[in-house]
Amino acid sequence: MHAHSRAPSVLAHRAAAVAGVAALLAGAGLLLRPVSARAEFGPASLLSATTKLEFEQAEAPALSGGGRYVAFQGSLGSISGVWRRDLQTGVIEPVATAYEPADPALSAPSAALAAGDAAAPSISEDGQYVIFTTTADLEPERVNGKGEHEGEPAADIGCPEVYRRDMALAASEPDAYMLVSALNGEGGEGITFASCPSGGGFAVAGAQAAPGVAISEDGQQVAFTVLSESNLAPGPGCTKPKLAECKAETPPSQVAVRDLETDTTMLVSVTPEGKPTSGGGAFPSLESEQHMHNTSESPPIGGQITGSSAAISGNGTAVAWMGTDVPAQVPSSAPEITGSDACHGAPGSEAEPLWRRIADGPGAVTQRLMGAAGLDLFYNLDQEGEVVCAGTFVDTVSWQLFIPPVLSKNGLTVALLANAPRPATVASAELYGETPTTDVYAVEVEDEPGSTPQVLPLTETPDYDTTEAARSFVDDVAISPSGSRIAFESARTQFTLGSSLTLISPSVPYAGVLYQTYEANLELGTLQRVTVTWDGAEPTGSAGLLSFSGDGRDLAFDSNALNLFYGDAVDASQVFLAEELPAAEPPASQQIGAEPPQSLPSPEWRLDATAAPQPNGSVLVDAQLPSAGTLSVRAQAQLPDAESKPRKLAARNGRRATRSHASTDEGLTQRTIAQASMRATQASRVRLRLRAGKAYSTDVTSKHGVYTILHLSFSAPGHSMLNIEVPVTFHRTVHGRAARVSRHLHGRTRKGAAR
Repeated sequence: MHAHSRAPSVLAHRAAAVAGVAALLAGAGLLLRPVSARAEFGPASLLSATTKLEFEQAEAPALSGGGRYVAFQGSLGSISGVWRRDLQTGVIEPVATAYEPADPALSAPSAALAAGDAAAPSISEDGQYVIFTTTADLEPERVNGKGEHEGEPAADIGCPEVYRRDMALAASEPDAYMLVSALNGEGGEGITFASCPSGGGFAVAGAQAAPGVAISEDGQQVAFTVLSESNLAPGPGCTKPKLAECKAETPPSQVAVRDLETDTTMLVSVTPEGKPTSGGGAFPSLESEQHMHNTSESPPIGGQITGSSAAISGNGTAVAWMGTDVPAQVPSSAPEITGSDACHGAPGSEAEPLWRRIADGPGAVTQRLMGAAGLDLFYNLDQEGEVVCAGTFVDTVSWQLFIPPVLSKNGLTVALLANAPRPATVASAELYGETPTTDVYAVEVEDEPGSTPQVLPLTETPDYDTTEAARSFVDDVAISPSGSRIAFESARTQFTLGSSLTLISPSVPYAGVLYQTYEANLELGTLQRVTVTWDGAEPTGSAGLLSFSGDGRDLAFDSNALNLFYGDAVDASQVFLAEELPAAEPPASQQIGAEPPQSLPSPEWRLDATAAPQPNGSVLVDAQLPSAGTLSVRAQAQLPDAESKPRKLAARNGRRATRSHASTDEGLTQRTIAQASMRATQASRVRLRLRAGKAYSTDVTSKHGVYTILHLSFSAPGHSMLNIEVPVTFHRTVHGRAARVSRHLHGRTRKGAAR
């Protein structure tokens, strides 16, 4: 294991400071009043425009570490591709674009070098090198290992591949474009793929790089994902001198790193023995891909442009990615996905962020970023929509799993999105009845054997809160090279924050519709909105992908809002730059004093409740509790005896017998079909879900369901018992999973839909 020393991280400094101050104040019985330290952002500057023309559309910005250049994809003058802007001079140059001989300044130099679908750029620190993904063959005269000129293999035509553009060379020069997704060894011989389905956008095939995070600062190392079966790591049976002719026997969905200085390609998603993960080590695996919609077309990957989730640190020492078939890569992980028996899937059905220090060479150990802290990446409901599953892949929200973890320059601080509720809140997630939404986490990695990553939640989905304002998704995440700033996009307007952050921006007056840009400053302990409009109103559109400069004070992002700058007339996504302003005055000194006494009014001793039947046959009970105590609920129904004969009963009573009619007729017995209880720690609004026992499943799915009386009892020490009754019918009307999929696909406005 590689040994090294490093300065304490931002997370370690902050954790130690918070713990020390908390201990001091706890011992003194004092209250710490918050400090008004904050940083503000100036008006957004438009980057996707020349002095004469605004882009028709632009997105996926990547700021160079030095802060001078930004690369992005877009269309200018109807010429699409990847572009680079010099922030000092304002000059915009094509990196890889479509061919348009009528406009040579913006066009590719020839039809052979046309790359109109070039997308998902990443840029080196000095801005010289730009990485992107395209289906074009930009080395038509590429020389193979034998000194022969040849283009890409026939099987690879139309497949996405990763290239690097050297902006110090004219696009027409021989070495301007270099194939990155190449085999290990000199010559840069391209990877041969077994198949490449065609369709709109980038199919889940070929080799692809994630936007903004795929290149090291020096531009020499690139992380990418090989999504097709390939000859990336030829087996022992490959003895031919020309590797491209070897059988494509490496399983799909593998993470690799190409070192363009040494002409070596390292397989990252490997077993401890150094073998490719057989089921695929990066999402989507063979197991999960069969559940995805439109696998032959552009995948539903939200704000992401490509099907890669691999990111590399600025110093090129570490890689993080969305891993799958985790036990094969991390044998110490559980052999099965945690959750109920109904949730266990085959290996490769899970998705979880993984981290590997590639600087340690082939013996490097792959680490789980969230699992070791008791949190898996991905949660969903079982096939009946009733039991929370941990780690199981379900296709309704597959697009979120392409969002890569992002790394600080040294690779030891990772920011990521996860919809993994803390173990204590799993019951709340299950009760909510929907897939938990994503939150932002900062993870501090120790690269020593047996170490456990430190997980710091920056946002948290609140317990028992179903409002869109609090539960909206968080999409897209970026981290500054120092790891001190983390930015993300969210339509959430009410934040439940961990102890490390305080929201210092005014709340957005609407929820669940438009995504805003937020920045968490871990040094100041603040969370604030970044976007500032020219007229002081709320942005009229949603934000998207984002990227930090080297010092973390500049943040590039894309947005389709029309009021970020005066005169915007293009109703499409554009690329903007937000600059952090220096503090106008030093922060005020801390004021420490005695905590003031609090006199709270005594609530009325009363129990209120309502109940609502759910399509999956369960019943949701909302109750307002007057204090801490225990709430118990029993659902009682009049049902026929097991030995009764409904037809005779109907004849005797002169009417049709019904199993859900609450009467005391002969042959009917009062039965408790469901019950639940919970403990509250304070006066609050709570929610319980009641599910009828399996013995009554036939009654629940009958035409009229089961009519019941809910008996609610609330007890608290020193108070009299409170009892109320609420009528409700248990009735399954729609298959639980079908209803959930319908709500997910049609009931929530997705950020990308407006673009």
